[in-house]
Amino acid sequence: MQNLKFYRALNRLSIYDLNRFKKFIYSPYFNQNEKLINLFDFYYQEIKKGETEDYTKEQIWKKVFKQEGFKDSRFRKYNTDLLSLLEQFLSVEQFKAQPLKESTSLLEAVIDNKMPELYNSVLKTTERLSERHLERNANYYFYQYMAEKHRFNLTSEFEKKSASKSKIQFYNIQDINDNLDYFFIAEKLRYYCSMLSWKNVVKHDIELLFIEDIVELVKDKKYYNIPTIGIYYQIYLTTIEPEEVEHYYKLKELIQKNLNLFPQQEAKHIFDAALNYCVRKVNKGMKNFNSELLTIYNEGLEKEVLLVNGEITPTSFRNICIIGLRLGDIEWVEKFIKEYAQKINPKYRANALQFNLARVALFKKDYDGLIDLLNEVEFDDLVYTLDSKLMLIIAYYEMNNKDLAQSSVNAFKVFLVRHKNIPDQYKLIFGNFNSYIEKIMKLAYSKPKLKKLKDDLARDGSVASRNWLVEKIDELL
Repeated sequence: MQNLKFYRALNRLSIYDLNRFKKFIYSPYFNQNEKLINLFDFYYQEIKKGETEDYTKEQIWKKVFKQEGFKDSRFRKYNTDLLSLLEQFLSVEQFKAQPLKESTSLLEAVIDNKMPELYNSVLKTTERLSERHLERNANYYFYQYMAEKHRFNLTSEFEKKSASKSKIQFYNIQDINDNLDYFFIAEKLRYYCSMLSWKNVVKHDIELLFIEDIVELVKDKKYYNIPTIGIYYQIYLTTIEPEEVEHYYKLKELIQKNLNLFPQQEAKHIFDAALNYCVRKVNKGMKNFNSELLTIYNEGLEKEVLLVNGEITPTSFRNICIIGLRLGDIEWVEKFIKEYAQKINPKYRANALQFNLARVALFKKDYDGLIDLLNEVEFDDLVYTLDSKLMLIIAYYEMNNKDLAQSSVNAFKVFLVRHKNIPDQYKLIFGNFNSYIEKIMKLAYSKPKLKKLKDDLARDGSVASRNWLVEKIDELL
């Protein structure tokens, strides 16, 4: 049954949503076809059992429709209709989850259907929901704009034209315009920041109209006090003027003050902007930003911004471990791994756990333990593969097994050449690591050449584990 699109999609619903969809299917308002209910019930029971047999279309038909002869076209039509109902259900659920959107749509409906009896009550409901709505991202201002627009339309054209000048000032045109401006400016800045963050990764010729005018407006502090605008303007500044660290600290201040005003997914993107700034600083040798990175990560964990549906991504988990180890806080990292490993998706958990424990073993100089742990890692992730090969070379070198270290370097060099899917930047930094460690092993007894190698390494900004390589040179000098 896994080849049936509807069944695969249905299987992705939580038990709660699956039961709600059952009520949806049974509602005559949405579905009046009994055969669709019968077919759905079969799929529903199979999912509830948890152990799905791989039934053919003909077998499904016989179980559901008994003596009725199998018709492939009708079977496909029933599944297509069920899929359409599922899409409709998801749309309704999404709509119901956004009360501001629902209330402004209701306001529009009572206007379109000319129901003056409902005007005041619906207006009051919309106002109450707006006041209670905690989030203040761009979408909030869009729905405020829609609500104010509908409020304006409640007044008849005759009343508008006959009103005195003082009465016209009462109308909410200013509110309509302000909320539309807030939405427009915030969204333009948001996507401009995304575009700027891509420029070093993806070539593009995207052109955003009015962006220079918008930046100037916010630069003059107009609209800056609107949280969603102020935050994206600071992200913009950290991107175009990265050397001005005060931009970052102002962004950090705004995040600490206003992050709770954003939905979880958008809050994570904002948080990522601060993290990425710190990463860029660390990559440029500003070691003080390692502690800044760990502080930001800790705040993200405490506020659960870094958790998506209660889960931490393997990438965030790995990065936090790396930063903690760089700061020499092995005990904290071990505690973090113990506490948060269970929050990694089960599909990736074992690999992430073994890999990061191996990294801890490396910092504890437990090289035998490192090798044992890496033997348990399944290399289906490029970063795990590359970092594991590097850690093995370090372990063999530190164990004074230069032959195994050299053979591992040789194998790593071949790997980098043969695998075309490895990004050029990765090939460069890991390739340079291989080159430097080979030279260190060959020049072990030539101090003048080692000094020159150290100078070369200091000037080379594209080398993996550069600090460790410098440390090994210093030990030989």
